Amino acid sequence: MAIDNRIVAKANIHGSSRNYFQIGGVGTLAAYRNRGYAKQVMSALCRHYFSSGLPFGLLFTGKDNGAAQKVYRDLGFKEVDEFIIAEYEEKPYPISSFLRNIFG
Repeated sequence: MAIDNRIVAKANIHGSSRNYFQIGGVGTLAAYRNRGYAKQVMSALCRHYFSSGLPFGLLFTGKDNGAAQKVYRDLGFKEVDEFIIAEYEEKPYPISSFLRNIFG
């Protein structure tokens, strides 16, 4: 959403499938919050994808993000489960070991 040629609120689609679209990256600049802009952007995004035939929208938010949760609840989203984020540390794998494992 732009006001005076400045983007003040936005939402992205992180992916879609045959039945779902995933919303992410929802945000409103601090000076423009509490004016309903996030709801308007989310509403337009959902209308677009629902009208294209996708029956379900989904999104993720942190437990401590009460403001976002209120926006999503007000739009009809319901909490259905919890999730975790797993991170791993990538370790270098020497190419000589890789080749030895493949070719013996």
